[in-house]
Amino acid sequence: MGRLTSALQDKLLKAGMRISVEEYLACAMAFVATGVVLAYLLLELRPSTAAVLLVIGTATAVYLPFRLAKFRAETAEAEIPYVMRTIASEVGAGVPYLQALMDGAKAGKILGGAIEDAISLYKKGIPMERALQSVGESIDSEKVRRAFLHLGILYQSGREATTIKKLADEMIAVHRAEAKRFSAELAMYTLVFVAVAALVPALFEMYVSIGSLFMSLTLSQKQAFYIPAVVFPALSAGVLLWVYLRIPSFMRR
Repeated sequence: MGRLTSALQDKLLKAGMRISVEEYLACAMAFVATGVVLAYLLLELRPSTAAVLLVIGTATAVYLPFRLAKFRAETAEAEIPYVMRTIASEVGAGVPYLQALMDGAKAGKILGGAIEDAISLYKKGIPMERALQSVGESIDSEKVRRAFLHLGILYQSGREATTIKKLADEMIAVHRAEAKRFSAELAMYTLVFVAVAALVPALFEMYVSIGSLFMSLTLSQKQAFYIPAVVFPALSAGVLLWVYLRIPSFMRR
């Protein structure tokens, strides 16, 4: 349990959530319990079904910081080409290193915020290399840590910014490959959404209208209302969220 708590705290920080793991779990479990109680009362669920929903909600609450940390890391990785190219251009034009960092920070939200944190640490007396390394480790991405490492090397050496230019070009090549992969998968995502948004409700309607002629249905009036009105739209929204998370981060900009 201690390892899980430590891992959760680490992922909360890397997700940019400045909250203790105890506070997060208390809020998350209160939200899950409220949702399960409402579902139990509105849909007239069996206690066993409510218990299953409670377990699923708890597992989701534990998993969420891991997913948010990954999402933040993917967003930061998508910003690497823009930020690094800006800094490389500024340094190549003879702009002072600190000013180049400030200008580069404007080219990205997550990565830009991390650079601003590094500058803030530097102004407090922490060496620039250590400040960059520290904020780089606050994002759950090896590529981001590598980018900040190169920024630290550039600060130490004062050489031309060819290394970070090369890093930006490598990330652009990765983005192109990811865009091709997503384009190839888009047709499958469309079929999944059509199946969930149209076919599943249609099959449910057939089950209710035709099945009632041959068998006794156990659906209550509340269930017959809330399943089409709430459950199916929630499933469709879940599929849309899943597809959105599958979109390469740089395409969400």
